[in-house]
Amino acid sequence: MKRFKHALTVAGLFAAVFLFISVLEPAPRLLAAKSDITLSESKITIDEGEKLTIRAVTKGKGKLKWKSADKNIAVVSKNGVVRGISAGKTIVTVRFGKKTVKCRVIVHRKYYSDQIKFIAHRGWHEEYLENSIEAFGAAIEEGFWGVETDVRTTSDGVFVLSHNASLWKDGLFEKPADLIDPAEIEGDIGHLTYEQVERLSGGRIATLEDYLALVKDHDIVPVIEVKYLVYPDNLDIPERVSAFLQMIEEHGLMDRVLIISFSKGYLEEIRRQNADVSLQLLSKENAVDIPYLKEHGFSLGWAVKCLDFNVLPYFQQEGIEVSVWVCNSRKETDKALSYHAAHITTDVRLFVVRE
Repeated sequence: MKRFKHALTVAGLFAAVFLFISVLEPAPRLLAAKSDITLSESKITIDEGEKLTIRAVTKGKGKLKWKSADKNIAVVSKNGVVRGISAGKTIVTVRFGKKTVKCRVIVHRKYYSDQIKFIAHRGWHEEYLENSIEAFGAAIEEGFWGVETDVRTTSDGVFVLSHNASLWKDGLFEKPADLIDPAEIEGDIGHLTYEQVERLSGGRIATLEDYLALVKDHDIVPVIEVKYLVYPDNLDIPERVSAFLQMIEEHGLMDRVLIISFSKGYLEEIRRQNADVSLQLLSKENAVDIPYLKEHGFSLGWAVKCLDFNVLPYFQQEGIEVSVWVCNSRKETDKALSYHAAHITTDVRLFVVRE
């Protein structure tokens, strides 16, 4: 019995101590939820005048405070709508509670077709065969300033349009497996008659006549690269140049056409026969003979990779226009514009047409 009473006394003592400690210890505090924020984008790219919404996902209570580091480049609304103002880079920040997050903003220059002279390289061939009537028609519809093509000559003297000397290069046309004629196996346009070229291409090779007939009735500049005008039975360059120019004249395009070539020989003969037609020497070399261009009245078509800003003042001083090819990105296009390019040849459509 005494042991039982002693046990009760000890148990009561422990209970009293526990109760005393519980009274002294403060009740646990409820911690406020931490403010947190994430953005739908960490980097955006827009054009001048374009809008894009950055969405913020928040946790906790608070207000969003948006801010652009450079309002001359881009502005942002209280709802996270970013609008491009001018080309450049800036940072948009948003603060929520004590946390701030950032989004990089790149604003691209907007290229307008009435401000920059873009040339469709071998026609607008995104969906059509290059150097085809369909590609030329698409370039007209898309609003290009000019449409470029390449002229070669068949073995019977017909001017046809092809960048490549061989029909089979680049897989533009399917090569039949049962060919016997060595010339057809080789596919060299200069050693094939027009009938052969038309048959082997499935009727998809356009002629210069087709091209000129299409272009003359539309507000677009024909840009013709001279590849090869002579053929095995007629190597008389002056005569072939005369025939080439006569065809352009017959379509009333001599005042509008831009004739370009890597061949100084062809360009010099064309200039000898016509003092006023616009001629351009193409180059993919770093060195350029400016006095030669000035002497013959040639402009320069320079590969974008070769642009040398150190010689730009000399072109400007001599009044020689420089066109740039082929610019298929904004970086290349901006580089060409920085060079004050007269025309920009491209395989892509970066410009917009004003409403």
